[in-house]
Amino acid sequence: MKHKITLFTIVLFVTTSLFAQKFDGYKYVVVEPLVYQNGSTDPFGVMSTLQNAFTKYGFIVLDNDSKNWNTELRLDPCPILFCYSQHNIGTSVFAPFKVTII
Repeated sequence: MKHKITLFTIVLFVTTSLFAQKFDGYKYVVVEPLVYQNGSTDPFGVMSTLQNAFTKYGFIVLDNDSKNWNTELRLDPCPILFCYSQHNIGTSVFAPFKVTII
């Protein structure tokens, strides 16, 4: 099941990359933790899959806590993409999964 969700996430990311806006000018990305309604944090490894995909495409993955960023990025977060993911576990492996990039 974990492999199906990972594969689905990668396909979703690639599809979104092909048909979405260009990410020119962005150098960094923050992948926010995926927390489920039952309180578990990313049991399927979606966050690490997204981080690896962004790294593969040349982004520098930053820590979620802005206190760990350098001063320049804290003062001007414009070159940072923020990636939020949402997955509602349902009766199917392919339950609705959404990745929002801001």
